[in-house]
Amino acid sequence: MLKSRNTEKELSALSDVSGSLAKPVLSTPDTELAAGDRFRVDVFNGMVDCLIVKLRKRMSEYSAVHRLFGFLEEFESLTPED
Repeated sequence: MLKSRNTEKELSALSDVSGSLAKPVLSTPDTELAAGDRFRVDVFNGMVDCLIVKLRKRMSEYSAVHRLFGFLEEFESLTPED
């Protein structure tokens, strides 16, 4: 029972991601998924979507740090005359 509560919390955290890319799978009359398959597809898409959003945010933050401190990489290649 405890494991299902944690899963519900994780799923609610995934649904709170702003900038979401994936849309949940909707059952239409011509494509009907079993409940277990639909759950797997929706959860997997949600997790991948959350991962993409978080990685994009992290990449932009690292890019900002690199813009400020990227010049430090050049110090190793400088000679004493420079």
